[in-house]
Amino acid sequence: MPSLPASNTVQSASSYVQSASIKWRSKFIRLRQWEFWPTQVVYFPVLVYYLYCAIKARALVFVSAVNPSMEMGGLFGETKSPMLKELPDNFKPKTIYPEPNCTIADIHQLLAAQGMTYPVVAKPDIGERGLLVEKISSDAEMQMYLDRVKVRFLVQEFIQFPLELGVFYYRHPDEEKGTISSIIIKEFLSVAGDGVNNLEQLLLQNDRGVLQLPKLYKRLGNEIYRVPTKGEYVLLEPIGNHSRGTKFVNGNHLINEELMRVFDRINSHSKGVYYGRYDIKCSSLEALYRGEDIRVMEINGAAAEPGHIYDPNCSIFTAWRVLIQHWGIVYQIARANHRKGAPYGKVFETYRKFKRYLKYYDEVGG
Repeated sequence: MPSLPASNTVQSASSYVQSASIKWRSKFIRLRQWEFWPTQVVYFPVLVYYLYCAIKARALVFVSAVNPSMEMGGLFGETKSPMLKELPDNFKPKTIYPEPNCTIADIHQLLAAQGMTYPVVAKPDIGERGLLVEKISSDAEMQMYLDRVKVRFLVQEFIQFPLELGVFYYRHPDEEKGTISSIIIKEFLSVAGDGVNNLEQLLLQNDRGVLQLPKLYKRLGNEIYRVPTKGEYVLLEPIGNHSRGTKFVNGNHLINEELMRVFDRINSHSKGVYYGRYDIKCSSLEALYRGEDIRVMEINGAAAEPGHIYDPNCSIFTAWRVLIQHWGIVYQIARANHRKGAPYGKVFETYRKFKRYLKYYDEVGG
C-alpha cells in the first residue's frame, strides 16, 4: 500500500483516502459510460468502415477532398481564422488576431480597435477539444495566457447569449440546399447551492463533476471549499466542450425547414466547406429560426462529430451507426469534389503533416 503524505495527521489521511476514492470512482465512471471511453476504442469499427471507403475511392486520404478550403478537409491541423473571416459580421463575434509573442499593450490596442472589452475568450488558431480555450476577464489573466501560449491565437468577445448549440450541417457539392443531421444543446458544468454543502461536495454528487475535480482543484484553489447559498447557481466551466464537463443533450427535435434555410445561408459564406459542425451561440430559439442573434464561434470540418451521440441516453451501438453513416456522407462528398478537381491527400505528405501536428499539439499542452 502506498505511504501516506509526510504530515501524518487525521486530516492528511482523510484527504489521501478521499483522493484515492475520487480516482477509483473516476475510473468506474469512464468504464461504465462509453462517452468517456478513449477515442481509439470508440472509433475502431469506424476505422474499418473508413478503410472500406478508401478502397472504393482508391485513395487512403480521400477525406481531404470533403472540404477543399480546409487543411486535410478539417481532419486535423486546420486553422480557425480563415473560416471565421469569411462570415458576415452579423454571424460572428468580434475577433482579434494577435501575433505570437505579443504584449499586453498590443492586446489593448487590438481590443480598442474592435471596441472589445473583457471578458473575452482566447483560443489557439489551431486546436481541438477545448485545448487552451480560456475565458479571460482581466489583464492579469491575459498576461498568464500570453506567458503560456506561444503559438498563433485569436481572441473573441465573450458572447452573453444564453443558448450554445452545435449544429452539424452537410451539403452535396451539386446541390444548393444542405441537411442538418445533428444538433446538440450544451449544458455547462455547474452546481446549485443548498446552503449546506461546499462546491467540492456538490461536484461529488455529479459524475461529470467528479471527472473535472482534478482540474478544478488547481483552478479554484480554496474557493472549491466555499458553501454556496441555497438556490445559488455556480457556473464552474464557461467553455462548452465535452472534455471540460459540458453535457451534450440531443437537440435533433429542433431541426426543421426554417433552420435548414438559415444554415444554407450561413454555409453560402463558407466557401469550400461542405461538411462539419457549426458551434454557435444564439439569444433564443425564435431568433435562431429567424436567422437573427446568431454568432458562429467556430467551424469544425471532417473531424467534427454529430454531437448528439454523446447524449447520455445514446447507446454505443447507435453512436457507431451514426458515425458510420456520416463517414459514408464524407465519402460521397469527397468523391463529388474530387470529380470537380479537388485533390486527394498523398499518404506520405499526410503522414508528415500529422507528425508536425502531433508535435505542435504537444508543444501547446495537448
